[in-house]
Amino acid sequence: MLIFQLIVLLGIAYLIYLSQKKKLKGDRKMSILFFTILGIGLIYGSAYLLQIEIPSFANGLTRLVKAIQGIQT
Repeated sequence: MLIFQLIVLLGIAYLIYLSQKKKLKGDRKMSILFFTILGIGLIYGSAYLLQIEIPSFANGLTRLVKAIQGIQT
């Protein structure tokens, strides 16, 4: 079951890449940002599936999302 979940996670990341590939060709900064966010999501999703506890990473992502949304922490 774990292998299936990892394959699904990788498949979704690949589909996101394919859907945005043409849009990102001209803009280098957006391309770097896109792949950074996609990579963080892939690493975090893999850690979640493997049940690896990464509290500082998770707290950092939570703070980042709250900062983007304008919620005070």
